[in-house]
Amino acid sequence: MNPLLLGGVVANAICAGGVWLVHGALVQWMLPFLALSLLGLTLIALGHQRAGAFAVIAGSLAFIPLGIVAIAGARRVLDANTTREFELRRAALRNPPA
Repeated sequence: MNPLLLGGVVANAICAGGVWLVHGALVQWMLPFLALSLLGLTLIALGHQRAGAFAVIAGSLAFIPLGIVAIAGARRVLDANTTREFELRRAALRNPPA
């Protein structure tokens, strides 16, 4: 698991908890975004990197500027996934099946 991604989602949760302590009613609009980020983190852990990364990015938008940390981590997951797919296609072109 990408430590930047994990740290960003945890920071979003801490931010939502802090807002809940100070302004209880304000956290109502933050909880769906936090849930979306946590769902994305779970999807990434289960192996669905692309869908999970997009969910983390969408869920972190409500936490800007703090959410940029989680967005950067999700972007790294997407980049690694794209690189892996590229290498697989490249290897398939070099060694075609007989």
